[in-house]
Amino acid sequence: MTRGLLHRCPNCGGNTLFGRWLRMNRTCTRCGLKFEREDGFFLGALVFDYTLIAVLTLFPVLILVFTGVLSMWTALIIAVLAALLGAFLFYPTSKSLWLMTYYFFVIGDLPANAQV
Repeated sequence: MTRGLLHRCPNCGGNTLFGRWLRMNRTCTRCGLKFEREDGFFLGALVFDYTLIAVLTLFPVLILVFTGVLSMWTALIIAVLAALLGAFLFYPTSKSLWLMTYYFFVIGDLPANAQV
């Protein structure tokens, strides 16, 4: 799971998951592992992305509204901006964590583990 937080290849640990910030490589340039297993494979990454945004931005803003610290309009502006910025910033990490979660539960699909 540490490799997921560091955006590393789940198979070899190389820093090859992303070429640029929002562009994930199709395969690892070091070991050749194909990252996207099938169409729609990374839909689970959206769950990580939305959950993190809700927990870290939307819930605190709602609490501040209900306690009277923020007005509804101020909270709405803060929530929208935080959600957009959070989705952009967390996007690579959510894809990496989804890939690591998959291989955590289906450990035999990693070529490095098949050799053992």
